[in-house]
Amino acid sequence: MLRGVQKKKVVCILDEAHLLEKETIEEFRFLLNFKFDSVSPLSLVLAGQSELWDKLWLKRYAAVRQRIDLNCILPHLDRAETERYIMAHLKYAGGKQEIFTDKVYVLLWRFPNFFP
Repeated sequence: MLRGVQKKKVVCILDEAHLLEKETIEEFRFLLNFKFDSVSPLSLVLAGQSELWDKLWLKRYAAVRQRIDLNCILPHLDRAETERYIMAHLKYAGGKQEIFTDKVYVLLWRFPNFFP
């Protein structure tokens, strides 16, 4: 394994982890248990919306939750950060002009779950 030869840590990052099914999360738990008598061969980072943490507190995820070393919850963006975030994504997507009014940015900031 790469880790043993080159002394590198293997890290698996799962984005949108709040959308994962129980079976998929269990598969990753089994990977973490690969070398039960030694150090796990990989580190797992689950990134997702706040529903992920709510899901992990269910009884059926107790074995996964016990393996969590660090939990980090990011605060919500403020109004200006929301606008910068949207503008950065529009620019990345090739947008050349401003397409939202200030009122739209306020709505997106105040009601983020309203827009799918």
